[in-house]
Amino acid sequence: MRRSQKDVARSAQTPIGGVTDRALLRELFVQRAPSYSIQDVLRLTRSTDDELTAALKTGVIEATRTTGTVRIGWEDVATLAFQRWTPRMVAAALDVTYRDVLPSLNQVKQIVVQLPLYQIRLLHELAQLQQGGVRARLNASDVLARELLDVASSVDASTIEAAIPGFTLALQYPYFIPRADDWATAFCRFCGRLSDEAGREMCDDCELRHQPRMHLGEHGVPELDQEE
Repeated sequence: MRRSQKDVARSAQTPIGGVTDRALLRELFVQRAPSYSIQDVLRLTRSTDDELTAALKTGVIEATRTTGTVRIGWEDVATLAFQRWTPRMVAAALDVTYRDVLPSLNQVKQIVVQLPLYQIRLLHELAQLQQGGVRARLNASDVLARELLDVASSVDASTIEAAIPGFTLALQYPYFIPRADDWATAFCRFCGRLSDEAGREMCDDCELRHQPRMHLGEHGVPELDQEE
């Protein structure tokens, strides 16, 4: 049965031949459509027929039938995409030009973390062991994001929501409609409070608490030298 123009998800699709992952991710997240055909899902997520069938059978995603055609909603297609690419990779594909298509709390930001050497090397090994079907190489950030996702899923969401408004929806992404106030502004990336100046994504207190101050000691912990 020939599809009508009403059934076509987008007016301009990323070409199949020679397409990059960046182009596919931008089509999916920037040119977002309510639903997609099976063919488009396979193309946009670089999934195989077997992988898509398994995802449908296990309930990872669901399909609906519209005007005689099987369709899969954007949220489910995005879920498959996050199995193929990590949040860091998706953010890299969108870069600053299209960053705001992601809700503010789901945008990827950079911080500096200091860890014991054995934990750093563990992250490196886990990045290799957990590669699976991810398209690009995993790194320490990808592993930490996965571990923190497990932590975020295990905490008392109502308690954390009180401290971090929007936490519950961010955890459910892509299964929610962005709120009206999901826009990028100068909020501290740690505590979420407005920072002290426009465009600065860190307040003074969190900068003092979380950012390494290597010039103040070998490991940037000047409190160790304070006298009682």
